[in-house]
Amino acid sequence: MSKLRIHKSYFIIDDSGHIKGHSNDIPADLLNNESSTFNLYLNLPDRQFDIEVSSISVEQASCCLVEFINNESGDNSYLSLSSSQRLNTIIESTDAGTWEWNFQTDEIIINERWASMLGYTIDELTPTTTETWLTILHKDNHEKFHQAFNLHFQGKEPFYRAELKLKHKQGYNIWVRDYGKIVTRTENGEPEWVSGTHIDITHQKELELQLLKLSRIDSLTGLANRRYFIEQVERTIARAERASSKLSLLIIDIDLFKQINDKFGHQVGDEVLEKLARIMSERIRSSDFIARIGGEEFAVLLPNTSLNAAAVLAEELKEAINTQPIQVQEGQLNVSVTIGLSTLSDKTPNWSLLYSSADKALFQGKKQGRNRVFIT
Repeated sequence: MSKLRIHKSYFIIDDSGHIKGHSNDIPADLLNNESSTFNLYLNLPDRQFDIEVSSISVEQASCCLVEFINNESGDNSYLSLSSSQRLNTIIESTDAGTWEWNFQTDEIIINERWASMLGYTIDELTPTTTETWLTILHKDNHEKFHQAFNLHFQGKEPFYRAELKLKHKQGYNIWVRDYGKIVTRTENGEPEWVSGTHIDITHQKELELQLLKLSRIDSLTGLANRRYFIEQVERTIARAERASSKLSLLIIDIDLFKQINDKFGHQVGDEVLEKLARIMSERIRSSDFIARIGGEEFAVLLPNTSLNAAAVLAEELKEAINTQPIQVQEGQLNVSVTIGLSTLSDKTPNWSLLYSSADKALFQGKKQGRNRVFIT
């Protein structure tokens, strides 16, 4: 650009001759010193510049030549972008997939990131409709998606929002945080265009699942821990009561475990716990639920199982443990367990009473010599 100041008015003139702005803040002594060069700061309504001013003479008139120190290629060029260009920059910086859905025609417009996070190109997903979306959406999340959308469509929520599991082109699942809102309506007030974004939260979800697993699992044996076991027992009891089905509980305690720790050390004690966990896990059904609920105490929940059937399984577990000694430095270590049983009934309608009944049976089994199954 060329820039001229004539008399008391200062003009910025672009290459095509159009005046872009002006200022009256040029020092008066600039015009009186043809050899002077001044650094000034020019403030225009839409942007700011650092400028260099040199006095000159044009047709015997006092003028000055102004040159930009930083021009439109600098940081301020961002503000010269249109609102839509700046919005695209923001979307790109958040790595968001965008979608626009015409509720009336079922047309869906997506950007490249929406497609690429699922392993596709836009062309591979064109034409994009709700059928395309429901094919990609994991079937376990269909109801969740519809419920969230309906809450927004019914005016009960200002936005549609959901965390959803989607099927990647390569066959694995990814997680997205999906936001959206009705942006236009028809003359009749019905939803027309709905727009929103997808943010990939797969890594976050994987971390959440790892933390959830750590909070539920006993780190030594890999079995469920006491807190998670109790949660599952309470849910299973509720289902059993609704279905009027049977439910039994085994409480299993390693005999003389303190003596094992004292004589052979805690490392051997840990090996005993790990081996017993494997033996029992291999012999229960997939529908059964096993946990380590104390130091040397295990529990097995048996849905759809009568007390007699539970007693048969308990004997099998006891004998399997008896016949598989632990190899230690001094030789073989024989381990035994005592098992107490209880079953869901009017007298034991909840976890607390069910556990108390099995624990009393366990105590009686210990009193009568250990290495046995006992029912109160």
